[in-house]
Amino acid sequence: MDDVFCINPFVHLLVETNGRTSFCCLAKRTPNDQNINTHKVDDAWHDPVRNSVIESIHRGEQNPACRFCWRTESLGAVSHRQIINKRFLVNQSNYKKFLPLITSGETFVDMEIQHTNICNLKCGMCDEKSTHSLAAENRRLGISDNLTVYDWDIKKILDRISQTKWLNIRGGEPLINQQLKDQVNQWIDEGMLDDTTVCITTNATKIASWLHTLERIPKLQFMVSADGAGEVYNYIRFPGDWDTTSANILKLQTIAPVMINCVVQNVNIFNLDKLIEWADKNKIPIDLYPIDNPRIYRTMNLPQGLLDSSLNKLEQLNLTQKRSRDQLNGIIQYLKSHTSDMELWDEFWHMTYMRQSIRKNSILDVFPELSNYERPRL
Repeated sequence: MDDVFCINPFVHLLVETNGRTSFCCLAKRTPNDQNINTHKVDDAWHDPVRNSVIESIHRGEQNPACRFCWRTESLGAVSHRQIINKRFLVNQSNYKKFLPLITSGETFVDMEIQHTNICNLKCGMCDEKSTHSLAAENRRLGISDNLTVYDWDIKKILDRISQTKWLNIRGGEPLINQQLKDQVNQWIDEGMLDDTTVCITTNATKIASWLHTLERIPKLQFMVSADGAGEVYNYIRFPGDWDTTSANILKLQTIAPVMINCVVQNVNIFNLDKLIEWADKNKIPIDLYPIDNPRIYRTMNLPQGLLDSSLNKLEQLNLTQKRSRDQLNGIIQYLKSHTSDMELWDEFWHMTYMRQSIRKNSILDVFPELSNYERPRL
């Protein structure tokens, strides 16, 4: 039987910024997805997509809702499924034995809450339901007219917090969310997080107002989103500043363990080795996820010569962190499997020029090699 087991549908509840609930952030979306604004948490346990995936697992079959992980693994890269299974120490051969020890049934013990899309950064590879700042820029550029600020009632999951063994708090950017901070402090005061490992996913650009709260959380981890070092970071995570962010990451590391999550894309692949080296030097594991959407930022939307030179840099790295080595090997295999097609090369430059017209920066300042392949402005 093929290894198709994933712990997520058995234990995980995701609530996105717009209130949509699911068993996984990477699962295929459907028009009938439940929403915390119209459904109860109990309803999510009986979600038909979730139950369909569980049935597929028991049959030893790949479910199409999980196609992103199957595609990632087929290319030799490490998938989200494999990472989550490793955290719970379960696999295809032992899950029926150990699942009763992990969950008592009809209770989500692993929750991921994305409370609001308020975010101070405008990462081009992000989406409007994750950053209202990008939505505002998109409106200025005529890309969309959506200025929705999502903010579902966090009290809807209040009775589940004390039962949760793993709580991932995301955004938007959670460390600029005052309402969320007040709620977390209340949970701490009432002992609701005593037996819960809290993972905060943050861009680490602004941490000062949360430091006291972070130091009070009994069991804490950080997942920091960063996609480059130096000027490449500044370009992608506009208007972030690498010097500030990197110092904040090291500050967070004195409070709790830190990991870095990096979205591998065509605007950071040539500089990716610098970020990986920085993380390894500071003993910070790094996860590397190849971007799927927006498609204009996929790594194959680059000239093959630039892909080859980037691949050569990555193959020269000698890392000390095993998890980072595994992730690096996966990305190397991905790049070898995804050669240049440049199908969306003109669209990439069109979007680049549009965003730069507002941001007053230039990709050629951080990626001068692109000057030989630049497209004329339309």
